[in-house]
Amino acid sequence: TADGVLSDPFMAMIPPVEQYRSRYIISTPPASPVTFTSHVNLVIEQDEISGLRLDDQLLPSGTQWHSIPGQSLVGTSTPVSVGVHRIHHVKRVKFGLLVYGYGSYDSYSYPGGLQLAGRCKVNSTVREDKDECEDQHPCQHICINTIGSFLCACRKQYVLQQNLRTCKATPAKCNCSSNGICRSGSPCLCLPGWDGPMCNKPACRLRNDCSRHGECVAPNVCQCSRYG
Repeated sequence: TADGVLSDPFMAMIPPVEQYRSRYIISTPPASPVTFTSHVNLVIEQDEISGLRLDDQLLPSGTQWHSIPGQSLVGTSTPVSVGVHRIHHVKRVKFGLLVYGYGSYDSYSYPGGLQLAGRCKVNSTVREDKDECEDQHPCQHICINTIGSFLCACRKQYVLQQNLRTCKATPAKCNCSSNGICRSGSPCLCLPGWDGPMCNKPACRLRNDCSRHGECVAPNVCQCSRYG
């Protein structure tokens, strides 16, 4: 291959600057049945790099940024591990994010999110989704916007309380995977695209559960069965 990486190609949709967001929640595929090397591509104004956070931490010290010709924007790529990750800007500066990964015989890519509010024409059949996280800040720690609603999550070593908004420190071990939210006195609350008691099983509800002709190998990603 041109870059020396043995992998199948993938097609990526690049979000326009007008649809950048100030925070993203992303998920990478599990390690089985295909092991992926996953990355996120970030694009932001050069003067705002210092405000970026990956899982509430600064980006790795060796992160290299590259100028984009004709723009004041710069870009970089940084590796991410298996599971759910939160990327945000402390000053709510908007930036672009693309997730991608590759393995020996497979690859994937998707935009981390699109800021569609205020960009789409609303009519009688299409309603504009309100981003409660951006407008109301209803959660104590982490807010995840969903269509028509939102989910609250807590940082490590905290559990979500029964009101589903506030967090409490706990010494108890959380049995939820990184794809779930620990809740006090109740089962794990799975993030979209995940299922199971510990939220470690990918779900494909947006793909009609793979139409019974394939296997759900990642959140809403089906691997089709081969027929002769």
